[in-house]
This record gives sequence, structure tokens and C-alpha cells, in this order.
Amino acid sequence: MPKITGSTIFKLLILSLLVGFALAATGTNPKDLLVDTWNLAKDIFEWGISQFGSVITYVMLGATVVIPIWLILYLIRAARGRK
Repeated sequence: MPKITGSTIFKLLILSLLVGFALAATGTNPKDLLVDTWNLAKDIFEWGISQFGSVITYVMLGATVVIPIWLILYLIRAARGRK
């Protein structure tokens, strides 16, 4: 595990200062940034769930055709194997 040195801390402080200036210039504050980040994560999660729901719908729709055909072919093969 890498050690956290004074140099690393200094670099993080400088980078934080620069990013802070950039965000302040755009009128962003920490609360808005956290709320917007949370809302984005929530929206992505909800979109993923809705897409997964669509996938389930397509699987069920396809299964109404595929499973009976497979079952018929399976029974035919099983009947031939018994002879």
C-alpha cells in the first residue's frame, strides 16, 4: 500500500484549490454539487432498473414462442430415443 507523503497532501491541496476556483467561477457550491451528484446516481439507477424491466418483458415475450417449440422438439427426440 503506497504511503501518503507530505508531497501527496500538498498536491491534493493545490488541486483542490484549483478545482474550487473553477467551481466557484461557475457559481457551484458544495451542497448543489452533492445534491446534483446524488440525483444523477439515482437517475442512472432508475434508468437501469427500467431497462432491466424491459429486458424481462422481452424475455417473457420470446419465451412464449421458444419454450413450446423446444418442448415439442424435446418430446419428439425423447420418443425417438425410446424405440
